[in-house]
Amino acid sequence: VLGQLRITTSGVVLRGSGINSTTIVGAGTGRLALIKIIGKNWEPATFNHNLFAFNLDGQKLWEVQGTQDLIYTDDNFIYTAGFTFVDDVAGYTQIIISKYDAEGKEIFSIGYPDVPHQDNYVFIPKSIDVSSDGKIIVSSEKSVVMTDTSGTSIHEIQVDIQGDIQSVYSINSESFLITTQNTIFKTDQSFAATDSVSFTGTIKKTL
Repeated sequence: VLGQLRITTSGVVLRGSGINSTTIVGAGTGRLALIKIIGKNWEPATFNHNLFAFNLDGQKLWEVQGTQDLIYTDDNFIYTAGFTFVDDVAGYTQIIISKYDAEGKEIFSIGYPDVPHQDNYVFIPKSIDVSSDGKIIVSSEKSVVMTDTSGTSIHEIQVDIQGDIQSVYSINSESFLITTQNTIFKTDQSFAATDSVSFTGTIKKTL
């Protein structure tokens, strides 16, 4: 990310994209609000794919190492997900889901699948959301990986819908919205479709 940004109004929400899908995500109601910058790689992320926080004066407040291809924030926590090699010699890969407090202290980090594993596991992170009961949901093109609220368990659910998943959003703890190129599906808690609406052309903006 190259350039300058000046904000003179509180309560600003930023979301943008740049080369290689680098994203800027931020929200705040005061002068100490954070600007969070995260990079997204098409290939598996590196071990030093770091997360930074800055105040509105451009001062770096903290930096943590991790695996972040996607980021989600609320008033108290930061949630990230990234696909990476955990053993580049053996070729083991995982999707890593992490949770941090507002000061960048890691609360938990958990990976899927377990290592060692036999298959050539590929997961291209598409979206991240947090349900009303605190579960973290990360989508790929054909599946969803979900953790419990404490990060002690993680599992993958294959989603049987037509088209590649672009994003998954939690409606509540028992239902979700899934978007594909031209269809929005409503699903139950097992991600089985219960309703859908299709459009001609492509959905340009998700909910």
